[in-house]
Amino acid sequence: MQKKTIFYPVKQSVVFRKGPLGFLQQEPSSEAKKIKNDPSLWDKSEPKREDIVRQNALSVVRQRGGDVTDGLEVLGDYILQFGKYKGKSFWWLLENDVGYTLYLIRDQQKEENASICMTEGLNKVNLLTFVKYALEI
Repeated sequence: MQKKTIFYPVKQSVVFRKGPLGFLQQEPSSEAKKIKNDPSLWDKSEPKREDIVRQNALSVVRQRGGDVTDGLEVLGDYILQFGKYKGKSFWWLLENDVGYTLYLIRDQQKEENASICMTEGLNKVNLLTFVKYALEI
């Protein structure tokens, strides 16, 4: 019996921006700056529940022919439910504003170290999921 090989040709992956010396660029991309500096571009809709965010991400991965069994690939297509980049995917944020990503990670780690939780709800669940994703990439 021959083993079946499954090939996922359209896997979404993060491409980090680097400067001329090869260091990771932490400042926002021009696209991110445009959003960051214009509050009229911010998504002010109510946050979605985690199960809906997950189902939407699974749909995006399936449509592109990606691997729905790859947890990181699916998380990459989760949509942010908080902040100025609400409505953008997790992988988009990593590619376009590493500095903001680092701020979110540090802020969450400060909360954990102090054994406090600053907020609750759908935004917090989404933030924790994003931080987990960013730390695993």
